[in-house]
Amino acid sequence: MNKIFMIDKVKRTGNFFVERTLPDLGEVFVKAGDSVEPFTKIGQAKVSYFFQKVPSGQEILKEPNEYVEKGVLVSRVNKGQFKYTNFYAPYNGFLRPVGDGSFVFEQDKEKFELFSGAWGVVKSVVENKSVLISGSATVIYCAVASSYEAEGELVVLPNPTELLEDPYFANFTKEVSGKIIYSGHFIKLENLKRAIKIGVRGIIAGGFDKESLDFAQKSGFALASISGFGRIPTPDQIFDFFSQVTNRYIFIRGPAGEILIPSKDKFEEESGDKDFLIEIKNDMIVQVLERPYFGWIGSVKSVDKDRVKIAFPGRIEEVLVRPTNLLALDFF
Repeated sequence: MNKIFMIDKVKRTGNFFVERTLPDLGEVFVKAGDSVEPFTKIGQAKVSYFFQKVPSGQEILKEPNEYVEKGVLVSRVNKGQFKYTNFYAPYNGFLRPVGDGSFVFEQDKEKFELFSGAWGVVKSVVENKSVLISGSATVIYCAVASSYEAEGELVVLPNPTELLEDPYFANFTKEVSGKIIYSGHFIKLENLKRAIKIGVRGIIAGGFDKESLDFAQKSGFALASISGFGRIPTPDQIFDFFSQVTNRYIFIRGPAGEILIPSKDKFEEESGDKDFLIEIKNDMIVQVLERPYFGWIGSVKSVDKDRVKIAFPGRIEEVLVRPTNLLALDFF
């Protein structure tokens, strides 16, 4: 009898918590016990999004903390022969002293609106600062992720392969700024860089290379792989689920290796002990831990004493793998 370990790849939980926090002290509009939906406005604050250092050594022409409109001359330096290098206000804002004799120009504060991002019930409130929400969610466990978190509306490429990746990323517009993108089976480094530059908050892919992970880590960017390093297809079950929830507000929790998708449906928690060592059976979904298919996910076609035949979606050939190099995956 061949037995292998089983792990959760996807889990549904009725005990999902998310803390929604204002970037600065402001107003909170909900209280404990209130029901919320993803676009319930739960708070707001005034925030400065941009700061720019005023070049050192220049003559300051405005008073510290004075309000200055965009395009107005703030400081200058005389280069001789009546030639000046000028610094103009890059946006409406204020000239702020730093403390070491230098200055920064701070953008005038704008209204920041905080939405719940999930269906659920408010469990607690920190006055003028944050809201803790409890609800139901689908949790997808990543194979690899950078150590950063992101939240935003999910955008799913209409094809799970790489065929549409390049033209889609090449035509990136500001419309995807602030969103999370499922990019397909693989995300190239050049497309990752484009996404970060345009303001995408996070990327989910079937796989990526170590160079891309290192770049995301260095850039403070949320990057999550479903299957592992390399060009590894995303399981059909997960891609189909992403397609069903496109435009949903979701959360990437890189440090925990999780992708959280809030749900309107109420899920019950599993009860009783779960057996994590199970017998290999035909049609079981497994992940291969053996080269050249390390990280690939397929289904069991037959079981012999020391070999298991695995079929991968979209591929004609089947491969033989040692039972010790397989993990059973529990999906929905």
